[in-house]
Amino acid sequence: MSLIHRESFDILNDCEDGKNDDYFEVDENIALIISMLNKKGYETTFCCSGHAFANINEFRADNRDDLDCLIFFDLQDIRYEDGRYKAFDKDNAKYCYIAFKEEYSFLQLPEGFTYNENHKRIEKEYISESDTYDLIQEIVDSMKILYEWVMGLESLI
Repeated sequence: MSLIHRESFDILNDCEDGKNDDYFEVDENIALIISMLNKKGYETTFCCSGHAFANINEFRADNRDDLDCLIFFDLQDIRYEDGRYKAFDKDNAKYCYIAFKEEYSFLQLPEGFTYNENHKRIEKEYISESDTYDLIQEIVDSMKILYEWVMGLESLI
């Protein structure tokens, strides 16, 4: 996981003790893309680059609606702690998505991605069924496509 500063959107792999609230976590594969989107004024809320290996994903949200938009996940153990919702998903992730705080009128979407208007997110399901290396390659290729797409987006700031 990488950490992105909530105001500057700079990327770190570690932060000083006691400063965790100044950052949010994202997958390392998609960190640069999320940083760039936010720096250009496209506010993101959730994202996932995809995972080739089974793992446990932890989600935190300020309200229950934000968790409900995570339709790709089999959320388990949803609870309310310290003023935020928390849930877990145990699986590999054969999809990629970026959810936005508001709806943006993108003139063009990244190749292979669709726009989900209900959840204000771009998304892509990976086609690799069983070969882990094919899924890893598909994730890498998708991150390159997203990077090039973000580079071509006009800044809103």
